Amino acid sequence: MKKFFSILINNKLKVFIFIVVLIFIALLFKFYLYNSKKEYILNYAKDNSRFIAHAGGQIERLNYTNSLEALENSYKNGFRMFELDIIKTSDGVFVAAHDWGKWKKITKYEGELPPSRKNFLNQKIHNKFTPMDIAMINDWFLIHLDAVLVTDKINEAKAFSAVFIDKQRLMMELFSWDSVLEGTQEGIKSAMPTGNLLDGIKGDKIKFLREIGVTDIAMSRKKLTTDMKLIQQINSSGIKIFAFHINDKKGRGVNHVVCKERKYFYGMYANKWSQNYLPNCEAF
Repeated sequence: MKKFFSILINNKLKVFIFIVVLIFIALLFKFYLYNSKKEYILNYAKDNSRFIAHAGGQIERLNYTNSLEALENSYKNGFRMFELDIIKTSDGVFVAAHDWGKWKKITKYEGELPPSRKNFLNQKIHNKFTPMDIAMINDWFLIHLDAVLVTDKINEAKAFSAVFIDKQRLMMELFSWDSVLEGTQEGIKSAMPTGNLLDGIKGDKIKFLREIGVTDIAMSRKKLTTDMKLIQQINSSGIKIFAFHINDKKGRGVNHVVCKERKYFYGMYANKWSQNYLPNCEAF
């Protein structure tokens, strides 16, 4: 009987030790996964290839300035991709402004719209920031050789790429398939269809995108609610999605996308970001 109990106790001890070891291994694995995820999030958050300075980036808490000072400030903060809204003056010159209504409001311009190039350049933005025409844009990118321009608003890939200083540093969000094809044929770095264009593709959307040479897409993050399956397919294909409409709602800014939506979007358009940014994902 004593031998029986001795064997039973030994077996129970072995089972107990085995369970403790399993729990320890599970905890180690969980700790490893947690740290791996944390490291991945941190690497994502500090990767400047994932962040595009929206409308030049924020300057003195002001957005949408498309100004020289905004570019300088964003570059100093670590951005290397810079979105500018491009429209034309009355005399056909490409300039950086979101739209003439907004521009009139932030410059207090009182003349006819669109203005001439001369009148455009004479108006300070918010009474202090410097407006830019294509010549000034080219001068800035000539100095900052590691910077990439990402355009919005303009849908003339051939015309704009012909006057920009370096096609290999030019990405354009485009709003028709003809313009996307034109941009590809012109040899720009990336002719990016805007996300809504994908709605009109018949049949295999991924096959179509690959066949015409699309490598990047500019897409509203709101598409997650309606097109998550398509977004996952695009990601699996290796095509990069850059999300806009960041901060469209309170709490839906850069931190939210980095912590919650990074697996859907390669990168994003951000008003504010720096390489010192540390994501706070505890709330998620």
